[in-house]
Amino acid sequence: MTAQHQQLTSVMNWLEYSGSQLELDSQLLLRLQLVTEELFLNTLQHGYGQACDAPIELSLTEEAGQVRLTYSDRAPAFDPRSQPARQNPEQAGAGLALICQLPDELDYQRRDGCNLICLRFGTPSRIQD
Repeated sequence: MTAQHQQLTSVMNWLEYSGSQLELDSQLLLRLQLVTEELFLNTLQHGYGQACDAPIELSLTEEAGQVRLTYSDRAPAFDPRSQPARQNPEQAGAGLALICQLPDELDYQRRDGCNLICLRFGTPSRIQD
């Protein structure tokens, strides 16, 4: 997808569909949506500086009892773990707190000119019938 504000709706729809295919419960899906929205909006605002046709890539997989969200963009290097996250939602950087605290693990790499962020969420809960 491209870094356009109108793409966010498509991203959320894709995430909801993918989560249903993996039979994730609503709590985990909400965590995934919050983190993905923050990553996407931070890429537009701070990474690329504006909406543009630059790429953003996402994948969602289940591996070894964990859900893994991989997020990639070609913005300047930025490791979300490197900045102090603000706890107050009114302060700049509050989104970084969500990005860093909601997943169980966060890994960052700069690879081939891309920011590659891998988020792992613990043992996925299944939808209860």
